[in-house]
Amino acid sequence: MELLFLGTSAGAPSASRNVQSCAVRLESGEYVVVDCGEGTQQQLLKASRAKSFRPSRTNLILVTHLHGDHSFGLPGLVVYLDNAATEKAPPLQIVGPVGVAAFLRTALILSRTELKRGYRVTELATPAPTGGGAYEGAALCTTAPPVLHPDERAVSEVLAPNDDGMFALELLTGCSLTAAPLAHGSIACVGYRLQEADAPGSIDAQRAAAEAERAGDDARRICRALRECSLNNTERLTLADGSELSVADGFVGAVTRRGRAVVVLGDCCHAGGVCSDATRRLVEDADVLVHEATLDDAFAALALERGHSTPADAARVAARAGTSHLVLWHFSPRYRNDDAFRTTFTDAVRAHFGGALTLALDFDRVAVPREKKVLPPAAPPP
Repeated sequence: MELLFLGTSAGAPSASRNVQSCAVRLESGEYVVVDCGEGTQQQLLKASRAKSFRPSRTNLILVTHLHGDHSFGLPGLVVYLDNAATEKAPPLQIVGPVGVAAFLRTALILSRTELKRGYRVTELATPAPTGGGAYEGAALCTTAPPVLHPDERAVSEVLAPNDDGMFALELLTGCSLTAAPLAHGSIACVGYRLQEADAPGSIDAQRAAAEAERAGDDARRICRALRECSLNNTERLTLADGSELSVADGFVGAVTRRGRAVVVLGDCCHAGGVCSDATRRLVEDADVLVHEATLDDAFAALALERGHSTPADAARVAARAGTSHLVLWHFSPRYRNDDAFRTTFTDAVRAHFGGALTLALDFDRVAVPREKKVLPPAAPPP
């Protein structure tokens, strides 16, 4: 499991950063693209040439919200992935807040775009944002043309949240996908969690062989049965002679290996590290948390006014969530990638969070280790 950052600038590109996008490579080799600001297609072409990305293995795009730096590349990305797809590729799945279907359908119809694999949109019915200003109640933002695009495989589904305020989507094999609304001013915005299914731990092959010889059993059968027991929470395994083996004794270390979890948040205002109950559930115990840090803490009031977060805000969220690795992105173009920038943002994080930290650059790759690291204590607040 690995993240590839394709764009890390907020609002507009800079000389060294494109606008928002990242790709998550799953254990299966499949890729999931999260956000697609203008130029994402070009970034993916560069990554593909560097063998960091395989467009033919990408079947899912997740959009956090429809601000241009996160969505203006969507029509082009859909065409790029369609051109790279094999003949047997399934329809491309696109998920985002209500409005993404209208945006994509309008662009594809007006441009007379033809797609060989087709696509399907799932929209998330988030609570209505407040403070819409001139856009308050603007139906145009969410109403798609009544005629489907010829290659749209089904009428867009609008998914309601569960009782806990979160969305559960069954679009991946061996990996769960959940989403939760985020506070980002006047526009609907969400974050996404990709979590692998739990897997059996490391079987003690020597112990299995010894038990097979003692009980007149087959070592391979014992190993298969131990794997099944680990996933079914069965504590004891009956052997051929009627004796029992403690399942815990058949493994080296933990019986079950927890699936890795990656959380990628869209733009969000978490002033003081405060977030909603649904967001807290989304980020809880994530191995990697990708969180925006648009402005440094000297501009905390401006970040709050514009619905954004600072590095200290993100650090507090990560610390409370028990995250192992915090990745910051979505930096204002006012910042250069120099020592002053890195020192300012790193020091702000280290006052609250002691885990691994990455200030993402375009084309950075962040691996997600299988075993969660024990976090050192955060530095005491000044």
